[in-house]
Amino acid sequence: MGEAVEFPDTCKLVLSILRAFDEDTPAHARVPNPRPPSFYRVLRTGGPRVNFVADGASVVVESWAGDEEEAHGLAQGARTALHAAASSVVGGTPIYRVTELSGPGRLPDPASEQARYTQTFMVMVRGSAPA
Repeated sequence: MGEAVEFPDTCKLVLSILRAFDEDTPAHARVPNPRPPSFYRVLRTGGPRVNFVADGASVVVESWAGDEEEAHGLAQGARTALHAAASSVVGGTPIYRVTELSGPGRLPDPASEQARYTQTFMVMVRGSAPA
């Protein structure tokens, strides 16, 4: 029987990357209430264990703002931040690779009609032995 490996919460990792990159825009795992004028939302939608020590999380990053231009700008910033995090260590977790699965797409929120762009990445991280 092989050693056990635990994987980090990739959403928390991506949230920390976005918060460090853009200190002025809040980043959350859920739509906050009350809703700020602009924010990022990050959610994991799946993704496979790639090998014994690597997890390939599929992560959606939503960029919400007061208008389309600002939402698009936030999406481009998130894109830059995530690609820059590849081959680095964030919060003690090695990030092997960031692969863009779907670039920024305009998808206004159907309930509020607030401007929103969404994009999807595979964020491959290294697991570790359980504590």
